[in-house]
Amino acid sequence: MGRKNAKKVRGRSNEGAGTTYKGTLDVTRSGMGFVIVPDMKVDIIIRPGDFNTALHGDTVLVRIKNNAGGRRLQGEIYEVVNRKRVEFVGHIEISKDFAFFVPEMDKPIPDFYIPLSSIGDAKDKDRVVARLVKWEPGGKKPLGEIIGVLDPENTNDAA
Repeated sequence: MGRKNAKKVRGRSNEGAGTTYKGTLDVTRSGMGFVIVPDMKVDIIIRPGDFNTALHGDTVLVRIKNNAGGRRLQGEIYEVVNRKRVEFVGHIEISKDFAFFVPEMDKPIPDFYIPLSSIGDAKDKDRVVARLVKWEPGGKKPLGEIIGVLDPENTNDAA
């Protein structure tokens, strides 16, 4: 009875839609995400537009949107419970009014907006360590601050 009466949306079942889970976001190199929920046999697919400020490794709350073709659950992250990481290595690009921090990661991560008041002693193109300060839901870029400038001679150990 339950499956027979499940509504279909463009060939997809919305059975389970609205159900929430807590898990860990795993982001592939291509940018697709999967929330791994303990004791669940399948991961929940998360499209990049549904990360809602979550980054690879974060503990998140996810809401099921629909069943993607009957094989996998598709969801959207609605809350970051715990950040796995808040400090990142990358380089800084400084302009007249602001700066951007560009992380050096094997997983996709957005550039950070850095106010000029938060760049410390960093110079344009320096390899630096940045801290994610905040990222408002719906915000395009996280706000960060530079917490260290890496010595160009000894940068192999920083990553």
